[in-house]
Amino acid sequence: MNKVIIRKGTYIDKAIVCENTEIGENVNIGLGEFKENQFNSKIYNTDITLIGFNVKIPSNINIGKNVIIGNYISEFTGDIPSGGYII
Repeated sequence: MNKVIIRKGTYIDKAIVCENTEIGENVNIGLGEFKENQFNSKIYNTDITLIGFNVKIPSNINIGKNVIIGNYISEFTGDIPSGGYII
């Protein structure tokens, strides 16, 4: 995790976080029960959450298991449940 900023109060469990990513305060990543990924369940089928390059996750967000957040994502609000995605 090169050039990654993780703000205070953040919890991360089983995630790959790519470079130039900023995670806000009090963010929870890898919460909840496993669910099949809605984007591509044949490729993304683990408890691991993948956060792409140049992503900005706002504070106070909950992100479930097996979630995909694509590269250059910076505009989203609200939680992402297990198996969800933003591409």
